[in-house]
Amino acid sequence: MQVFNLKSVLRLTGLNPDTIRAWEKRYVAVKPSRTSTGRRMYTEQEVNRLKLLAELTSNGHSIGSVAKLTDEQLLSLLATVQSGTPFNKSKQLNPQIPIITEDLIRAVENFDLSLVEVHLARANYTMSPRDLMLHLIPQLMYKVGNKVIEGSFGIAQEHALTELIKRHVRRIYDQLEPVDGVFQKDKILLFATPENHLHEFGIWMSAVLCRFQGFKTIILGPNLPADSLITTAKQIKPHAIVLGFSPVSQAELKNKPINYLREIHLGIDPSILFWLGGGIPKFGSTDFSREIWKFDSLEELDKKIESKYPKP
Repeated sequence: MQVFNLKSVLRLTGLNPDTIRAWEKRYVAVKPSRTSTGRRMYTEQEVNRLKLLAELTSNGHSIGSVAKLTDEQLLSLLATVQSGTPFNKSKQLNPQIPIITEDLIRAVENFDLSLVEVHLARANYTMSPRDLMLHLIPQLMYKVGNKVIEGSFGIAQEHALTELIKRHVRRIYDQLEPVDGVFQKDKILLFATPENHLHEFGIWMSAVLCRFQGFKTIILGPNLPADSLITTAKQIKPHAIVLGFSPVSQAELKNKPINYLREIHLGIDPSILFWLGGGIPKFGSTDFSREIWKFDSLEELDKKIESKYPKP
């Protein structure tokens, strides 16, 4: 049986050592064996499990909600999250999604990044930003992630695709009218990640979705100190603050996200909503006297928006 040391696991999964240690200690996501000198060693099954967990958390699931699932359950959940299945099955998916997805897969397979750009641009002209954020991009990342796990794609291919998609998402955001839909034009949303939470991909995709749904959006970026967010919220008076939390990070071990939320809560108007996605910190229903949304995926956020802010 092949086993891997921590250095190899970091290379194969793209995770950092603090995250892996936290997942082991706090959630018992994997149980590596140890050598006589105390070095942790991982089986191939454990490495694949960590890849699945990394993929799910990068798509908005908290590690606490998935760490106890079996490998089969993780695969099933990942297929559900990123297969492009909408909440309302009566809504027909854009027929271009599977076609463009396969074209993109072939371009990534050949490491033809110019052709990837061409197919992404084609997707931008043939489907809505909502379809792109909820269906095409998750489906594409799911399939590429599976190919990395299988060994048919390298991590470099996955990283290159991710960087191109990030640039593409930003272009879509810039192309959208600030109030594309007008029905919520008086509502401003602020997007950020807390201090020491560096992954901003989720808030950019969320901002595209919300802008498409008709909200005014302002992206403050990642790693934002609480006092800066409070100052901005006092000046702009947003309808809601949308925060994306990293699943588990060194920051979560040293500076609890719940303290970050409490500081903001005490510093801003109680009418401002909290919309929280990603590795959401645990807190009780009585901890905050304001309306709070928690969402594990963009689809869940989209469903909440459609339910509370129906179009006329």
